Amino acid sequence: MAILVIIMSSCTDATPTASTDRTPAANEADTPAEELGRDFVGAYGTFDANRAISYLADDAEISALITSVGAQGVSGTQQEFRFLISYLEAAHYQQVHDRCQEQRSSASGTDVRCTFDFDLLGSDQMGRGPFRGSYFDLTVRDGEIVRASQSFETAEFSPRMWEPFAAWVSSTFPEDAAVMYPDETYSGVRLTEESVRLWEQRVRDYVREIVAAYGPGRVDGPSEGTHTRTVEGVSFSFDVPTGGWEQFGTISINKSTVGPQGAEAMIFWTGFPDGGDAGAAPCGALLRGDVYPTAASVAAAVSIASGTELVAGPSDVTVGGLPAKHVVVTVREDLGCDPGYFYTWQDVWWGALWPETRAGDTIQVWIVDVGGTLLFIEAETNPDASPTLVNEVEQIIGSIRFD
Repeated sequence: MAILVIIMSSCTDATPTASTDRTPAANEADTPAEELGRDFVGAYGTFDANRAISYLADDAEISALITSVGAQGVSGTQQEFRFLISYLEAAHYQQVHDRCQEQRSSASGTDVRCTFDFDLLGSDQMGRGPFRGSYFDLTVRDGEIVRASQSFETAEFSPRMWEPFAAWVSSTFPEDAAVMYPDETYSGVRLTEESVRLWEQRVRDYVREIVAAYGPGRVDGPSEGTHTRTVEGVSFSFDVPTGGWEQFGTISINKSTVGPQGAEAMIFWTGFPDGGDAGAAPCGALLRGDVYPTAASVAAAVSIASGTELVAGPSDVTVGGLPAKHVVVTVREDLGCDPGYFYTWQDVWWGALWPETRAGDTIQVWIVDVGGTLLFIEAETNPDASPTLVNEVEQIIGSIRFD
């Protein structure tokens, strides 16, 4: 996949700032070719197009540099290079230069590889970067760069940043996406003035939405260990046995173990009938607070919900040492609300998202009466969830303790 290189700054209000290229100081052992490469990469990372071009031969082959961001129909002109730099500056790309090293020399010139790390699409603010393993390949001859290309690490970056952003912008702003991307594969960028403007705007919007959902700082969590939640005034803790779970605000934790994106398991907690303070609302077609005022009546409603087949329950269990009702159903036809069938809320296009419940998914529900407040806990797994993942879900529910 071709990768677009844009970044938002790490300000909590998602206001862009200039890129920071942390380029190592010249080493006494640097060869002239390595020093030239370091100077070029430094100018590139600080958006100094004039200085970067000054290191290039007039007929330098730079097409691979420009196509590294997925641009199409590229001729490799200096004007296209200027457009690329302008685009990166507008998108607030951030580059951490490592070093430049000679690879080989021949009659065609000296090959130099300059390695770097990068953050983009707000990954620094979200705690998901920097992404390592990227590099420039440069060929130096007669004190000028005659060939330049850039290779971005995509194995980790693409599923964690590129694909979620592309899904979000193409569904939320489809008309803008048609300008920003060359085609509907969403695998590269269109380098035009209008596209650059939209990339800057929509990346900023995306960062703000994610930060609003998660809060500033790392959004991957929760890490292994004990975590706390408060729902409708009810405080409780739970233990996460392994890594890989991702939090979606205060409403859910999700985990993906198959493929690059999309969860195979989700656990969410909310209040009944109001849905708590996490923005969730009961699915009116399935649950009505005025009809089901007790844990037993809610469990009974879940057990006969439209589109589902009862697997087990309602049964009496304990959660956190308190009496609870437990029901297990399998979805045969999606007649509920999304994302959580019995509850709906605004999903976030990010990471291990759970945008909808589908036929074949298994739903477990626990209803706990905590001092007169009904706590609705739901775990969903899809057919791709491994027995190990299902066991993790049960471990998390079993670890709940009320304050």
